[in-house]
Amino acid sequence: MNTNVCAEFPSPDPRDPRDPCDPPKASFKDILLNRERDLNESYLKSEDTNMSEEEHDMWPIILSEEDKQRIYSPWKYAVIVKLFGKEISHRYLKNKLTDLWKPTETLTLIDLDWDFHIAKFN
Repeated sequence: MNTNVCAEFPSPDPRDPRDPCDPPKASFKDILLNRERDLNESYLKSEDTNMSEEEHDMWPIILSEEDKQRIYSPWKYAVIVKLFGKEISHRYLKNKLTDLWKPTETLTLIDLDWDFHIAKFN
């Protein structure tokens, strides 16, 4: 008797790099709509312990969890947008994003230069 649950399913496409036993990942849209999940969860939990010699000489800035939350909270529902190929006006981009995404809340678009923008949802 085979106890492997994945063995019951037909063999996957050999060109597909995903493991058929892995649970499906949530789409970016699902993550944005599910506000209980923090988009920065993996970033907040990771701690970079591999420091170069140059970084060793620098003094770290120690932040409490309260300070981190205060700094991160305004950007919790923000997306960085990079434009490729075309230069378009700020107003046109905001209108286009609003038409495409149809946000239920106000969309704030911040120009960061070099064709980068932050789309911030309230």
